[in-house]
Amino acid sequence: MKKQPKDKLSIYKRKLRKHENILIVSGIAVFAFAVWDLVKMVLYLTLDNSFFEDFIIPNTGEDYSSAVAVVSVILTILLYVAVIVFRLFIFQSAYMMGRRGKNKTVFIILAMLAGIVTLVSLSASITSLISLIFGATDELAKGRDQFATFIMDTTSMMATFDLVISGISVKVLRKKVAREEEKQ
Repeated sequence: MKKQPKDKLSIYKRKLRKHENILIVSGIAVFAFAVWDLVKMVLYLTLDNSFFEDFIIPNTGEDYSSAVAVVSVILTILLYVAVIVFRLFIFQSAYMMGRRGKNKTVFIILAMLAGIVTLVSLSASITSLISLIFGATDELAKGRDQFATFIMDTTSMMATFDLVISGISVKVLRKKVAREEEKQ
């Protein structure tokens, strides 16, 4: 059995290393879920045949719905790319903070914002699942998609809030370590 350190400095350093590692892993998860969202959206746009039949296939009349649909698809993809860049910034900042690099704290606020957005998305997934369970729609494939989205959103939200908690903990523990090192 390992002996537990008794002085405050070694306890703080051990907790600091733990939260730094959690910060790095959570940052990777936040970025990975953003990439997954992009892949999911691209697959939805390319594999959902009704989307192409309704909007992309050109009409013979003077209907501009296909042009509007193409523009909306491009804007949606650009929005998802912006989300990936946003989450990449969160990941890089968390990684740098976890490896004792730069101590940016703006990313904690941005991660809280990303967590709140994920929470809203999660509530929409829950609403869709409830409507599927109680028979508002009968599509089994849609139910599987909604359930998978629910699981992914839940995991993404947990990783994001874990990142926020670890980021705050690292800041607090670094101050405590510095204070204890000054005493010695």
